Amino acid sequence: GYLIYVSTGGEDSGGVGPITGTSLTLTGLQESTLYSFTVVAMGEHLPSKGVIVELKTSWAPTITVSSVTQTSLTVSWSEPPPGEDAFSYKIAYDYLGPCIPGSDKGSETVGASTTELELPNLQVFGTYNITVSAEIGIGRIVSSSVNASTLSAAPTGAPQLLREVSTTATTITVEWDQVPCVERNSEIYGYTVHYYSNSTGESQSVTVYKTAEEKLDYTASELTPKSTYGFQVRAINRNNMEGPYSSPVEITTGTIETTAATTSTSGCISIGVFVGAFFIEVLITVAMVI
Repeated sequence: GYLIYVSTGGEDSGGVGPITGTSLTLTGLQESTLYSFTVVAMGEHLPSKGVIVELKTSWAPTITVSSVTQTSLTVSWSEPPPGEDAFSYKIAYDYLGPCIPGSDKGSETVGASTTELELPNLQVFGTYNITVSAEIGIGRIVSSSVNASTLSAAPTGAPQLLREVSTTATTITVEWDQVPCVERNSEIYGYTVHYYSNSTGESQSVTVYKTAEEKLDYTASELTPKSTYGFQVRAINRNNMEGPYSSPVEITTGTIETTAATTSTSGCISIGVFVGAFFIEVLITVAMVI
C-alpha cells in the first residue's frame, strides 16, 4: 500500500492511508494554496523513499445573490486572492423553469473592478442558473455557478376552457384547464368557483383545493330547476393571492321529470233478459281505469 503526507506553508497536515490503489482525491482544500504531497510506498520491511509533488489549487469566484424581487436579482462575487489578477468577468444566466427551460437566457461582460451586477427583466417565480466566469490569464478562465429564484406573484392569467360536463334538474358539473404556465407566477394551490343566477338571485363562491395533477372540476348542487346559471373560475396560489376570473359560461339546469300514476277499479253489473220463455240473468264484469 501507500501513505500520502500532505503539508502546506511548512506545516504537516498529517498522513492519509494506507491505500491500495494508485490514485486519491482530496477534498476540503484551500483555494489558491500551494500544497506539498509526499507519497511513500510501504514494502514488506521498510518504507520507500518518498516522492514529493507540489501542486497549487485554483481560485474560483464565490457567488452571492441578494436584492431578489419578482423580476430581478443582484449577483456579486469575490475578488481573486493576492497574486491573482482578473482581467474581466462574464456573468451568464439561463432559465431552468418551471415553464420552458432555456426560454430566457443572456450574459454580460464587465471589467475587473466590477464585482456586482443586477439582472433585470427576469421571469416571475423563475429559477435561473447563474455563472460567473473570471478571466485571470491569457486563455485561463475559472468559473462558479449557483441557482437562484425570483419571487412569486399573483397569477396574471385565468383558467382556460371552462366548460359544462353534466347537468341535472338541481346540479351542474363544470371543469376547466390550468392557467397557462407563464401566467401562473407561482405554485397554484386551488381555485375559486363563482356561480350565480340573475333570475333567482342565487350567488355563491366556493374554494376548490386541487393540484395540477388532479382533475379540475366542481359540481354545484341544490340548484333551481329550469334556471340559467353563470359560472366563473380563478386560480389561487399558496400565498392566497388570486388571479383574474375566467369569462363566464352560462348553463341551464334541467326539469324535474314527472310520471303519471294510474289506478283501476272494477265492478259487476247484473243484467236480466228474456230468451223465449226463460229469464236469464247475465253477470258482466266492468273494469274502469282512472
